[in-house]
Amino acid sequence: MNTVFAGQGHYTRKVHLGFKFDFKDLVKTLEGNLPDHKKDALMLSLPVYSIQSLKKKYSTFQKAVWAVAVVSAGIATAPVPGLSPACDIAMVTSFLTKCYFSFGLNDNALRKLSERVDKPILEAVKESKLVQAIASKSLLPAKMAARLGAAGVIEALFSLVPLAGSLTAAGVSFVTTRSVLQEGLDELYRVAKMVIEMAELE
Repeated sequence: MNTVFAGQGHYTRKVHLGFKFDFKDLVKTLEGNLPDHKKDALMLSLPVYSIQSLKKKYSTFQKAVWAVAVVSAGIATAPVPGLSPACDIAMVTSFLTKCYFSFGLNDNALRKLSERVDKPILEAVKESKLVQAIASKSLLPAKMAARLGAAGVIEALFSLVPLAGSLTAAGVSFVTTRSVLQEGLDELYRVAKMVIEMAELE
């Protein structure tokens, strides 16, 4: 039995009521009746239940990579020593932590999944240095932090040059931050995909 609610705006929400339902069908129904920005929010909030759901999360985060990089570029134009690298590290850490939890790579989620499928998934995941760093709430892996720090030094030097220097600093910040974010996102996606394969989720 379907109950139809008149939603605010130009769409209608359909909610299927009953004692039994297919989770994938429910998600598909919700996605079909939500505007794009709410679809993204829904997808990121749901658990990873299949390779397709993981790919959708990955695509959504990919769009966010550009947005964070643009903010980084804007901050790089400010003539404040040390501001850009500090903000970049904070933004990258926050972004990758969101990916980590959204992909279901936190210890609690993996422990439950390991018990359910009777496989050592948690141990396998911790082979990733990035996952280890996020799980322990420590700094970014040395390689990532070093790249952001080096970019910060270059940006500081360019910012000493009026006008053109600030634009160059913004470009360096954008490219470096986007590269680090994409690298981290790809690594977490790789690990999450491995989890799905180990758990034999379709």
